[in-house]
Amino acid sequence: MTKTSEILPIKKKVGRPAKNLNGKTVRQIVLDEARKLVSQHGTDSLSFDRLSKETGIAKGTILYQFKRKEDLLLALLQAHASELEAKFKTAEKKIDTKSSEIDPICATFIEWGKEFVNRQPKESTFGLAIQAAFSETKFPENPINGWFREIFQKVLLSKDSDPEKAIICLLAIQGLFFMDFLQMDALSKEQTLTVLDNLRKFLTDDNKAN
Repeated sequence: MTKTSEILPIKKKVGRPAKNLNGKTVRQIVLDEARKLVSQHGTDSLSFDRLSKETGIAKGTILYQFKRKEDLLLALLQAHASELEAKFKTAEKKIDTKSSEIDPICATFIEWGKEFVNRQPKESTFGLAIQAAFSETKFPENPINGWFREIFQKVLLSKDSDPEKAIICLLAIQGLFFMDFLQMDALSKEQTLTVLDNLRKFLTDDNKAN
């Protein structure tokens, strides 16, 4: 059965034709455009009138998907958390957990850190803006914070991990993550990658010594 969100009419607006769906739902088109606006101008630029103008989708149709701006922001946060998880799983597949010389979760996080460092700058701009919006909006839970919390719980409950060593590893990588995320520019991309490589070497040497 086709979902309602997939069959809502796309009404052309005066001065700008509706964007081609290209197999996307109305909801996804709105989210993509909202992400673009937030990346370029911050969340203050986000309004249903502007989204309607940029997408060519009737404002009433957009409001059918997102009743309030807060609902739209929460959907963007949830999508961003899903992207973090997808990148983590991609990094996880690159790690041979059986032959890994260090804790599997640490090895995955180091690989994930490299993926993050190599992303497009606009992704950091979007992430920073959407996190700032969360602090100003009374959401019951931040999906991104929830994702990080789950990762730490995996470490603490894993039978294959040395919890203390793994937590130190994750905190070090999170420090690099948020330094870059907040655009502090303390380290260059090359220096950050070197730190991640050195962290892996340190953990490997420490395991061999023990």
